[in-house]
Amino acid sequence: MKYRQDINGLRAYAVLVVVLYHFWPNLLPGGFVGVDVFFVISGYLMTGIVIKGIDNSSFKLSSFYIARVDRIVPALVVMIFIVSLFGYFILPHQGLKALGLDAFGSLFFISNIIYSLDSGYFSTHSLDKWFLHTWSLSVEWQFYLIFPICLLLLHKLKISFKSPIAWLILIILIFIYSLFLSKNAPLEAFFHIQSRAWELLAGGLLYLTSFKIDDKYKKITEIAGLVLIISSAILFNKWKMWPGYLALVPVLGTCLVILADSKQSIFTHNSLFQYIGKRSYSLYLWHWPIVVAINYWGNTNVYIQLTALAVAFVLAAISFQYVEKGAVSSIVYTKYKKFIYLVIFTIAGVFFIFTQYKSNLDSDNLSYSKIASQQVMPTSTNGYCFKDFNTNNDTQIGLTSLCSLGTDNKKSKVLLFGDSFAGQYEPLLDEFAKRNNFKIDSVTTNWCHASFEKSFFPNQESHPSFQQCLINRDFLANKTDSYNIIILAGAWANISNMGYLGEVQSVVESYVQKGKIVYLLPSPVNYDMDLVKKFQMLLFNGLPFDASRFTKTKDSNSLKVHQQLLQLASKYSDVHFIERSHLYNTSDQFIIEGIEVPYSLDGSHISLLGSKALLENFSKSDSSQQLLQDINK
Repeated sequence: MKYRQDINGLRAYAVLVVVLYHFWPNLLPGGFVGVDVFFVISGYLMTGIVIKGIDNSSFKLSSFYIARVDRIVPALVVMIFIVSLFGYFILPHQGLKALGLDAFGSLFFISNIIYSLDSGYFSTHSLDKWFLHTWSLSVEWQFYLIFPICLLLLHKLKISFKSPIAWLILIILIFIYSLFLSKNAPLEAFFHIQSRAWELLAGGLLYLTSFKIDDKYKKITEIAGLVLIISSAILFNKWKMWPGYLALVPVLGTCLVILADSKQSIFTHNSLFQYIGKRSYSLYLWHWPIVVAINYWGNTNVYIQLTALAVAFVLAAISFQYVEKGAVSSIVYTKYKKFIYLVIFTIAGVFFIFTQYKSNLDSDNLSYSKIASQQVMPTSTNGYCFKDFNTNNDTQIGLTSLCSLGTDNKKSKVLLFGDSFAGQYEPLLDEFAKRNNFKIDSVTTNWCHASFEKSFFPNQESHPSFQQCLINRDFLANKTDSYNIIILAGAWANISNMGYLGEVQSVVESYVQKGKIVYLLPSPVNYDMDLVKKFQMLLFNGLPFDASRFTKTKDSNSLKVHQQLLQLASKYSDVHFIERSHLYNTSDQFIIEGIEVPYSLDGSHISLLGSKALLENFSKSDSSQQLLQDINK
């Protein structure tokens, strides 16, 4: 197709909002919409290539696929090879095992399916996935595989496939299905082609339509489109259902810019955006591994982030010049490309197999194996009560009140209730209850803070944990008469930020009026990144760990809410807030076999091992003595 500078400039907008979102999520909380922009552009360009080829009787499916491979694979392979080589030398076996699976999925364009089975694009665990960004390439490649075959089949059957009305109906039907998936299966909706196809087809519809913008309206049309895209990046955030109906905004914005077909626009034709647009693919490939890398190193202050961003641009320029342009134009590549691709994919398969079994080679690292195996979230799958619907697909919705901690030979007078920030304390309470011969019932699941209402702060009512939360809250409201002591814990900063702290206060006051004793557990130190991966990498390579190196600007919010909870507790003699100093060492790490180990798991929660380590401090605290006195009343 004829080269269009406006579309190249539009690519710059798309990649910049994605890159800025990944480096500074709070700056552009909806920057992930850049991928939706890319989808519309790809749909427009591919539709033009295929239909023009069919109309001219020159379209060859094999040539189309080879052209797509030439465009996508060389730069992708180089990026994956370098990152995998880096990972081989520094990542512990579990990290390398995950890297091998992700590399395999990325090279064979099924990474979107692999990631849809995991915890999600917006999860804190996403920063462990070096190739997460390739999910969008997999979606596009799957579209490239299916789309031309469908058009060729319709052409062979002499069925018209150029009717804009027919395309519009198809887009609406797929969009409705996408809305259904977004509500009922959000991970599948985000990652799968069947939920994203309408965006690519919207680009195709643009190519088919004969509608043209009058010259005097082109500028305002282009500006309106860019405003929609940029507004989406600024106003939307990860808590919105995506790609729900809001995805219409960046998609419509992209369509308006393409329809405007501006020939001399300062917004898209300027030298800077033309430069970035040409290198947008390489920039997209390289920026995410760099984001993951700086988070692995733990120090993400603004100077390091700016340096890392500059490195991403440098690598993008090198990749564009010597791989995107250089490799494909080389005589050797042109002559032996089929053989080269065969070697590449064979090596990818061998690397995948090797990484899946490499853990056996690392079994002699006993300290690493002993510690890392317990740096997980305590859940119903490893001996505790917390129902984690994010990581365990086998978790069933149902009553959880019979799940108990401590001794089994006595009726429980104590109930632990809350979300994952309550579940993280189960190993501590289990050990403490066993040591002092009493029993605790635990009712905990994802995001379910103490409340008698139906509120659910992530606003994802389609998630199974919401249904579990309704069951848990019914238990909290109506079936707690037999308990003398209620222990509550939660993601206090998030609960407060979403305006739900008053619901927790209502629960506390209700129990005080019923003559019950309430204990409030603190949030752990909230770091700006996942700590355990950094620790495990250092441990595996025999290097010391120091939690003080890692920034924790987010923790100020938790400390503010702790003060509010302290004030709440001060109003009532039977309400006790357990301060951090009664649980955690001031260094926020503990020693096992001479090794400094962080309590933290992912920067927010503590690990199973860290929770057990709290027992020593808690047992010596005034809070534990008060709790035992209340239990023995």
